[in-house]
Amino acid sequence: MFATKSKMNKRDITVAAVLIFLGFLGRILPHPPNFTPIVAIGLFSGFYFSLKFSKFLIPLLSMFLSDMIIGFYDGIWLNYISIIASIYIGTRIPVHKLKISYTLLAACASSLSFFVLSNFGVWLTSGMYPHTLEGLLECYVLAIPFYQNSLAGDCIYSLILFGMYQLYLKPKESIKVSIK
Repeated sequence: MFATKSKMNKRDITVAAVLIFLGFLGRILPHPPNFTPIVAIGLFSGFYFSLKFSKFLIPLLSMFLSDMIIGFYDGIWLNYISIIASIYIGTRIPVHKLKISYTLLAACASSLSFFVLSNFGVWLTSGMYPHTLEGLLECYVLAIPFYQNSLAGDCIYSLILFGMYQLYLKPKESIKVSIK
């Protein structure tokens, strides 16, 4: 991560391509509901890439390409906004003090953001719930089992991505990663 870069180098292009492919495959291949790498990719892109264009392009392109196969639906724009929120959260992770606790906290915050926004979209556009406070609460309550999968996937994929980052770029320091 270099804050002063004005263009992507070969390593960054490779990382971007791998992330786009991982996000695409993670959404189209069979998986438990909502257990995908896309939120973790948003977090990692926000953290890793210095160019704003790259931060946003990678997770959003991955999502868009997979949505071309999965299908688009009313309210999907709120899912894209939640990915943008995860990118922003990724920019707030301290670069020089990367810890497992920061990674997990960021993953949990991103997961919660996705839960709130995506289920608001379901309530707003699906017609499955009445447009009342009770209908909104019912939508959130019935989505809790999916949230468990989202939270698990977001935390696991985030730990993998940030762990690989530590191992690849800072092999001597990665052994000393703080668990606090």
